[in-house]
Amino acid sequence: MGKELRRAPRIAAELSVTVVPREAETNQVLGEPLMGRLNDISTYGARLTVPRIRSGQYHLFYGFNDDASRLITLEVIDPEEMEKLSIPMQPVWFDRLLDEPGQPFQLGCEFLVPPEHAAIVRLHALLLARQKEEGGWLKRLLRFA
Repeated sequence: MGKELRRAPRIAAELSVTVVPREAETNQVLGEPLMGRLNDISTYGARLTVPRIRSGQYHLFYGFNDDASRLITLEVIDPEEMEKLSIPMQPVWFDRLLDEPGQPFQLGCEFLVPPEHAAIVRLHALLLARQKEEGGWLKRLLRFA
């Protein structure tokens, strides 16, 4: 079995996000924004599910993985502050979920800003507050019983 390479623990999350491909220097939008789901997050990266891997003419992995002139931003609306949180990131892996309806893609991304960046800190705070409100997995299960 391989050695775990994660630098920080991941927090499970179910949150609607927007994935926006951009030109790094000018922040210009390169393709159409994609709606997606945040599956989990750490202080260094995130795992997302998106309905397709292409945005306009750009492939979200091959078009952005090794090209420093392009990046992807993870955008989330902060419901308390009513402002958009935007985190620049770079894809590091992708996979197709063949067993799920619509066969969406998962995208693993590394953040291009340090863990103490305000948007990362705020997003973690929102997710932790949401988990406290919802309770643990047993509390959520009993809600449906």
